[in-house]
Amino acid sequence: MAQLILENIKYIVVHYQTHVLVYLISVGFASFAICYRRGHVTDARTLNLVKWVLQAISLLLIFLSTEWSEFAVSLIIVMLIMYNFPSKWTAKIRTYWRRRFPPKIRLLTEEEYYQQSTIETQKALDELREYCKSPKCSSWKILKRLNSPMRFASFVEGDSHLTDEEILNYETDVTSLSQDDFDFTDDESDNNVDNVCRRNGNATLF
Repeated sequence: MAQLILENIKYIVVHYQTHVLVYLISVGFASFAICYRRGHVTDARTLNLVKWVLQAISLLLIFLSTEWSEFAVSLIIVMLIMYNFPSKWTAKIRTYWRRRFPPKIRLLTEEEYYQQSTIETQKALDELREYCKSPKCSSWKILKRLNSPMRFASFVEGDSHLTDEEILNYETDVTSLSQDDFDFTDDESDNNVDNVCRRNGNATLF
């Protein structure tokens, strides 16, 4: 029975191509007009029916796409198994695969690290300026907590968040640290880094 139906469909498509094309265009345009007039489908069951119909049509097209029916059936079975495979098992397999074969992580070079830090810092400062200008920001509460309200206002208007003196002190400390780093042991070098960070940590935004 199914073979007879398929043969009739093939006969119609081959000998009445114009009629089939007109029919498909007409039905497609009518369906589009109805959906556009009434809006898209929102009912969950209707969406499921549409999904199942489209899936069935796709499986039928896969079956009809080749004369090797055994291969088509096998492919359809594999697709159905993969589609209905439990998500928990899939997550466990992916986790095991990542642990067994972890992806190679490429570390940033010094130049890339500097460029990325500069871009991200500037992005964060721009976001802070936008927030300070937005109605969500309570400017008066912030001004009460600041030591230099004028500096804060200049920053919001687009000026740098660091003074020339702070930049000079930072560059001087980093230069001296890089020159004297080889004269210290690992513990003393770490202490030097901590001291530089503490001194520059005092140069807050405002």
